[in-house]
Amino acid sequence: RDLVIVIEDNGVGIPPEKLAPLQRQLESNQLADSTLAGRKGHGGIGLMNVHRRIQLVFGEKYGLSISSIQGQGTSITIRFPNIGS
Repeated sequence: RDLVIVIEDNGVGIPPEKLAPLQRQLESNQLADSTLAGRKGHGGIGLMNVHRRIQLVFGEKYGLSISSIQGQGTSITIRFPNIGS
């Protein structure tokens, strides 16, 4: 069994046109997207760095995933192997 941490908020959520590139970056392990990274507050570089570091230590099946519904909130899931058992 994996150790899974879920961080959720009930804020404004992420618009689909901004969420899709973030999800693609996480899936393809891109550290930054040049079309997003140049704009302040966009690009998810911190998320990508954390995701990639987790994968470098534990493997490709671990790391971050993000889901969001505009107007309802955002959920970030962090997956680690359960090395304590």
